[in-house]
Amino acid sequence: MKRAIVLFLSLLIYYTSSAQISVTTDERVELTSAVFRLAGIPEYTDGEVASYNVAIDEYFERYKDNALFEYIRKLRNEDRLGYASVAASAFYITIQNGEVNIDPSRDISELTGKGKQWASDKKFRKYVRLLNDFYQESNFTQFYNAQSQTYAEQIDKAGSLFDNINGEWFANFYGVEFVAPKVYIALGNGKHNYFVNGHDGGYDIVLGAKRYYLIDTLLPVIIHEICHQYSNPITDAMYSDIEGDFATFLSDDDITTRLANIGYRDTKTVAIEWFTNLCTVMYLQDNVPLLAGYHAAKLRDNGFIWLPATIKSMEEFCANRDLYPTLSSYAPKIVQCINDFGSNYSEYKMAYLNSNPQVVEVTPTDLQALINNNGEVKVTFSKPMMIYAYTLGIPQNVAEGYIKVPMHTEKEPYWSDDTTFVFYVDISSFDSEAKYVIELQSEGFMTSDYTHLKDSYIIYF
Repeated sequence: MKRAIVLFLSLLIYYTSSAQISVTTDERVELTSAVFRLAGIPEYTDGEVASYNVAIDEYFERYKDNALFEYIRKLRNEDRLGYASVAASAFYITIQNGEVNIDPSRDISELTGKGKQWASDKKFRKYVRLLNDFYQESNFTQFYNAQSQTYAEQIDKAGSLFDNINGEWFANFYGVEFVAPKVYIALGNGKHNYFVNGHDGGYDIVLGAKRYYLIDTLLPVIIHEICHQYSNPITDAMYSDIEGDFATFLSDDDITTRLANIGYRDTKTVAIEWFTNLCTVMYLQDNVPLLAGYHAAKLRDNGFIWLPATIKSMEEFCANRDLYPTLSSYAPKIVQCINDFGSNYSEYKMAYLNSNPQVVEVTPTDLQALINNNGEVKVTFSKPMMIYAYTLGIPQNVAEGYIKVPMHTEKEPYWSDDTTFVFYVDISSFDSEAKYVIELQSEGFMTSDYTHLKDSYIIYF
C-alpha cells in the first residue's frame, strides 16, 4: 500500500511577464561534451538521451585512440578537469571553415582563472589544437548535422519550461535590470547543468538534455542557473567575511562528503552554490510556493544544512524593502546569519541531526489484541507530520520466519491527526502460526519541512 507525495503542478499557475529566453543547440557544446564522453570522464558519460549516447559511441568508435582522449584523461588526473570548466570551454572556441580555434574575442585567462581546472593557457591551447585535429579527422560536422532532428525535438520539449520565467521578479529581488540568458540544450552533457559568463554582461546556461522536462525537477535548476548571474557578484563581495565559516562547514567530514557527492568540494564553490540556492528558494516561494519547501529540504539534506537558517533570515529583507532596496544592501545581515551558524556550528549540526521525527508508539502489536481491535493499528509520531503522504512496505532484510502482514483491501490507511497514522490489516487472513512484519519506509513519512524518518521503522506482530 503506497501513496506518493504529489505536487499538483497543474494548480501552480503563476502569472508573470514572460522573459524572452532563447533555447538552442550548438556544435561547439556538442563537440566539447562528446569528446569528454569519449575520454570516459564520468559526469559526461551519463546523458539521459540513450539513442544519442549510442550514436556518439558508434560514430566515433574508430577514433577512440585519438591523442586528444589521452590528453583529456591526463588533465583530469593532474588538474581534476571536469564539470563546469569543460562546459565553459565551449564558449572560448570557434568553429569556422572546418576548423576549431580559440575565439580571438575571448580572454582565455578568464577561463583558466575560474576553478583552476584549466591550469594554464598553455594547456588549454594544446587541448584546442588536439580538438581541431580530432574535429577534422572524424568529420564531426557530419555527425552534428545528422543529429539535427534529435536537436530540434529536444529544443521543442525544453522550450515550454522557459515560457513563464518571471523576469520582473529578478529585477525586483536583486534591484538590477533582468538580462535573459541564452540556453543551450546539451545532449552529450550528461545530467549536469552549468552557468557560463558571456560577453558584455550576458551569460549562458548549458542544460543537460532530459528524457522528460518536468517542472518540479527542472524549474529549480533553471532558476538556479539564472540566479548565478546576479548572486555571484554578491557572494564575491561577502566572501572574505564568511570564508572562515565555510571552512568550518567543510571541516565536517559528513557535510564534505554530501557536498562532494553533488560536485562541490572547495569553500568558494560551496559558498557560491549556497547563496545561489538561497536565491532560488526565494524565487520559488514567491512564484511556485508548493515547490519551495520540497526543494529547500532536498538542498539541506544534500549538505547545505545552514540553508534553512538563511532562508529564515530573508524574512526581514522581504518585509523591509524600503530599507533594503537591493539584495546587496541586505548582504551584511546574511553575513551575520552565516557567522552565527559558523560560530555555533556544533550546536546547529546536533539540532539538525536530531530533527528527524520518531515513532513513539505503535498499538497494538500483539496478534490477539490486533484481532480484538478489528485489525486497526495506530502509529504515533513525535512531531506533526505531512498528512497526505505515507509509504508502507516490507523490509529488505526480513527477520527469519516473518512475512508481510496482510493489508485490508477495503480500508485505506489515513491520518487521524497530524501525529497519528492509522492502517488496517486483514485479520481474516491471519495464520495463527505465522509471524508478521511491515515497514514504515522513511521516505514516505515526513514533517511539514520535509524532514523524513531517519530510518525506516519496522513493526513486528
